[in-house]
Formats: sequence, structure tokens, C-alpha cells
Amino acid sequence: MNEILKKWNNLYRKEGNQEILNNPEFIQIIESVYHVKACHRVIKDNSNEVGVPCYYVNTPLSGKKITSSPFNFYPYLIGKSDDLLAINELITLAKKYGNKCYVEYKTFTEINAESIKKNNLMKVDSSIVSNLHLYTSYDEQTKKYSKSLRQNLRTTYKKINDLGITIKYAEKENELDVWYKLLVRLYRNKHQMITQPDILFKKLFNARNSYGMKIGKLLLAYDNGKIIGGIFMLDGNQHWEYSWAAYDLSYAKYGINTILVDHAIRHAIEQKVKTFGFGSSSINDKDLVYFKSRWGCQEKIIKYYYWNHKPSHIDLNTSFAFARTLYSYLPISLLKRIPKYVVPYIA
Repeated sequence: MNEILKKWNNLYRKEGNQEILNNPEFIQIIESVYHVKACHRVIKDNSNEVGVPCYYVNTPLSGKKITSSPFNFYPYLIGKSDDLLAINELITLAKKYGNKCYVEYKTFTEINAESIKKNNLMKVDSSIVSNLHLYTSYDEQTKKYSKSLRQNLRTTYKKINDLGITIKYAEKENELDVWYKLLVRLYRNKHQMITQPDILFKKLFNARNSYGMKIGKLLLAYDNGKIIGGIFMLDGNQHWEYSWAAYDLSYAKYGINTILVDHAIRHAIEQKVKTFGFGSSSINDKDLVYFKSRWGCQEKIIKYYYWNHKPSHIDLNTSFAFARTLYSYLPISLLKRIPKYVVPYIA
């Protein structure tokens, strides 16, 4: 671990921060998978220390940038929350990489127009993050579900019980391999999108934090020993983050994903977890936003602030239509290998 991450590690432990995206082990995984450089900042503000997530990215697609996090990850500041202080720290760092380097800063905070103008920033709203507050009992939790979801769960549980479908956590990496194939197939056939490389999930699945707890959890659905679906979660102790789901499309009518999420929420409550994250959604993905709202999630819009850069509008649900159509015809064997080489170039 380099000196920068050692300082970060010390602040992370001192503050008792449970944010998985700020976890030093998670940061090292992001570095190795995406070929980015972690340069997290620990800065002094009077008598306070502030931790600012920071990665240096340099790819043909993105150019040179300092970002608070690549892809759809949204870490919080550690310690005193001061977004302008953090942005100015990142701008100072970006200038060291030349006049073409820019800053991409992600936050839930709305920075006022005067500060945006003063700091030469540009704002883009593109994503919604959905988080669920967890109660102390599952029965109390389900009261926050929508009426239609409660009805749907009763019907769905009956279907899977009649089929003999079972739910359990993956224990071996070969189970992860089977799930990943389902993920690639689903992203090709349904979403027409490239997924994350399998090495990301393998590293997360095998990693443990300093307390010996697994960082990545894979909850699977089995039909007579056959894996038919699963959801991959990040375990931040007091916060679990569910961001990736895959299922066999031939089982779509059985609502496998809905049952898996409900099981995960039930288990999180048993483990006294405080919040359950549903990850991010494009503002334009109305169906996904609606699915998350049925669980009683609270929604927050992620603000992207840019310095020295005018971002082009890219929506993963609507952009690159021709390329995505071609992608949908590629064989699964090839698509399993592509993300490892392509994804780091679009971080």
C-alpha cells in the first residue's frame, strides 16, 4: 500500500467509516481492474481532516481526468463534508497533469449557482441512487413495500416453492463463473450493453476487509442444482449495496430477481444492517427506477460537476444504438473476454 493510501487507511479507520467504496481493499481492486491510479487526498481544514476520493484516469475515450470515482460508484467524503473544498483540491491536482486534464466530481449535494460560476464548473444530472432504510424486523420492513409488490411476492414465493427453487450464498468461485455467464447473456440479449469484467467480481468475491469480512457476496437461486439467477452485493457492514443481477431468461416469469432481493433484505435485517442500496439508475430508465421505488427506496440524484471540460451527453440506455445492436449478435464466449480489455478504456 502506497503512502497516500496509508494516510487514507488511517483516516478511514479513525472515523469509523463503513462506506465500502472508501474501503482501502476496495480501492486497490478498482485500481487493478480499471488500470487507474488511486490518489486519494487527506487534507486539513482548520483542525479537521477531510478525506477526498480521487482517481487519475487516462484513456483514449475519456482523456486525462481526475475523478472522485470511475463508472457508477459514488463514494462519500470522509470526515467533514465540504464539496467545494474537495473540488478545489482535485482541481489543484488536475493542473499538475497539464492543461488538458479535467475534473469530474460526483456528489449528492447541490452546489449553488454562484459557487459554480466562481469555480468555472459545469453540472450534469444523469443518475439516481436508490437506498432503502432497514427496520429492525422483516414484518415491519414489508409494510413499506408497495401493495402491488407484497401481492407479487406472495404469488412469486408460491411459484418457486412449487418448483423447489432454493436460495443460498455462493461459496465457490466456480459458482461465480456460472452466474457471470448468465450476466453476460442477459446484458447481451436484454440490455444490449457490455458488462463489467469477470475479474472485478472475482476480486471482490475473494477479498476480505481488515475485520476478515467478505467484501463481495453472491446470492444465488438454484433449480435442482442448476444456477438460474443471482445478485451480487458489496458488504459495507452497516450498508449493503446491490448493483448487479442476472437470471436465466427462461425463468423470467418466476420473478427470480424479486425473490433474491427480498431474501437479501431479510438477511440484511437479521445482520442488523442499517441501509440497503439498490445502486444507480439512469434518470431515463423509468422501469428500473419504478422497480426500486416499490421497495420503499429513497431516491437521490447524483450531481456530476466538471471543471475544464464540457461533457457530452451519453446515456447507456439510449446511446450507441448501432454498436449495441451489433453487440447483441456476438457469441457469449467472446463477450466474456471483451470486458477485460474494453472496460478499462471507458472508465
